Amino acid sequence: MDRAKLLLEHNASLNIKDNYGQTILHKLIAFNSIDKMEFLLQNATNIDLEIKNHYGFTPLYSSVFDENIKAAELLLKNGADANFNHHTN
Repeated sequence: MDRAKLLLEHNASLNIKDNYGQTILHKLIAFNSIDKMEFLLQNATNIDLEIKNHYGFTPLYSSVFDENIKAAELLLKNGADANFNHHTN
């Protein structure tokens, strides 16, 4: 949790993508880090829930694709759009 707090303390952008278009939310879903996801969603003001990776997956779509129900519920609770359009921009 220390790294998540550090990101917020330094106003780091949580929407930066890696070489695969993955944001921190995509990564936390892949690693099933629900506690860190919940912390960021509760405390961050600049996190984009609709940002897509290179495959056109939003964090919510990624959580459903990975069968990560807890992550999907958490994203929906925090305002993620349930209407999937998984095409790239």
